[in-house]
Amino acid sequence: MYDGAVTSGTRDEKLGIEIRVAVTHQFKVLFDVDLETKPLIWIDSDCGLKWQHTFEWNPEHDEIIRRLARVLTPLTSRISVLSNYEAQLVRINHWMKHAHPGVRVMTPESAQGQEDDIVILDFADNRCTPLAINESRLKIALSRVRELLVIIGSFDNFISCYHEDDIKGNILQKMVQRLAFEQDDDCVVVPASSILNCEMMVP
Repeated sequence: MYDGAVTSGTRDEKLGIEIRVAVTHQFKVLFDVDLETKPLIWIDSDCGLKWQHTFEWNPEHDEIIRRLARVLTPLTSRISVLSNYEAQLVRINHWMKHAHPGVRVMTPESAQGQEDDIVILDFADNRCTPLAINESRLKIALSRVRELLVIIGSFDNFISCYHEDDIKGNILQKMVQRLAFEQDDDCVVVPASSILNCEMMVP
């Protein structure tokens, strides 16, 4: 993946094909989106962090993850949700442990040494900050996935973040080069509205 800059997890090729075909079918049925069994799905959401009491979190991303979990958990028990924002993880874990107890919710650092069939990476904050888009954490997240990576965040903001000198890096450079203008053969971009407006995905 990404010209050898990142090595993904150990694969069971037959199982991997089954998972990707199943995910592709689900997205085709629900959103009329043809993934062509691609290993990277980008859920394009421009929603940023919102204040609630004493912390910030992203309610739109939280709802997207709820709906994704409803669709993806029947396909495999090996799913993890990663984010750099502790408050976001606390909110997600609060309902996830009851609705889908097998899904692991953690920071990229906590995921080191672990692998899952499907990894959902939530940027949470769509601003160009070192915490929101961090090269080392991004590398960890990318290397945890065996079959399918789902990224939730602003596609355009991620592309523009590459031009910020303080967070420019090798992994970001390779991702931007491959994702810019949606020309990446391994990626499909799905509008957040497709997820949020789908009545069949209401948890």
